[in-house]
Amino acid sequence: MSQSEDEPAPTDKTGLPAVTPDLIEQELLDEIDNIVPTRGYQMLPMVGLGGSAGSISALQSFFEAMPPTSGMAFVVILHLSPEHESMLPQLLARSTTMRVRPTVDGEKVEANCVYVIPPGKHLTSVDGHLRLTPLEPEKGKRVA
Repeated sequence: MSQSEDEPAPTDKTGLPAVTPDLIEQELLDEIDNIVPTRGYQMLPMVGLGGSAGSISALQSFFEAMPPTSGMAFVVILHLSPEHESMLPQLLARSTTMRVRPTVDGEKVEANCVYVIPPGKHLTSVDGHLRLTPLEPEKGKRVA
């Protein structure tokens, strides 16, 4: 049975059009898999938080409000001086019961953990592992 243009589209109990995600996923299969690869649905959600040293209080407030069993991993990337040892993991650990620690090159990312980038490092994530490389000097201002 076809629907005429004058008839309103059927809706579900929420009032939204009755289109199932399965239909959309089937119609746009190639495009969707390019945006979120199929394996992405099985990957651990990772949240990146960046800023400068002035954002520490905002990070503390964020972690105070964040449930410790969210099932997500958190990576904190701040502008920190490479000449000083970072106290950021200890400062953030006071605001949450999640494990908070400096990132170690090659470590596997786990849920409900906070990883803090060490000073003077560049951070990437590859296949569920964190990779650290030396931060190359750049001219001008560096942003997180």
